[in-house]
Amino acid sequence: MTRTRTRIIRNPEPCGGRKPASEVTDRALRYRANSEECKPGGPKRCMWCGVGLGRRNQEPMQVAHIDGDETNTTPENLAWTCRPCNAKVAAAMKKAGVGRPTNQYNPKRRGKGITDWREFQNALAITRGDQIGDVGRAVQLIHDTPMSRRSEFQKEAWVRRKELYGPSGRRDGGSVPF
Repeated sequence: MTRTRTRIIRNPEPCGGRKPASEVTDRALRYRANSEECKPGGPKRCMWCGVGLGRRNQEPMQVAHIDGDETNTTPENLAWTCRPCNAKVAAAMKKAGVGRPTNQYNPKRRGKGITDWREFQNALAITRGDQIGDVGRAVQLIHDTPMSRRSEFQKEAWVRRKELYGPSGRRDGGSVPF
């Protein structure tokens, strides 16, 4: 039996990680910044407003990238911040063009979803129990339909309801139950 030695090669990244920061997603960079080996030292106090443990002790502290570049994980670039301050600073940096824009990873949807108004109405009727059908499939179709398309279908539904029931679009003539 032959034994081979495994050689461990240290990654040059400041906070470890298996791949260089340029080769991982932004979500992975945030996870990396929050790992035990990367978290900033010292008390958990917001570097911007000084509040500890988040506002009203309800929000957890976050790790902020001071220069706005999430690929820069050097200990000098990481600090504790509360969520409201982190959001305000990120918005200001974006407006000023400082830092690196975040690339949001959104996996592709399985299907195109619903393509016409009638199919949308049928799926809604199935989910409400007004029509017989596979509820799971109807829900999946609705979820796979882009939000903008769902809004168009809802607008079309109200146009048709107003034609049928009058200006209120309600079957009972417009009375509100509350």
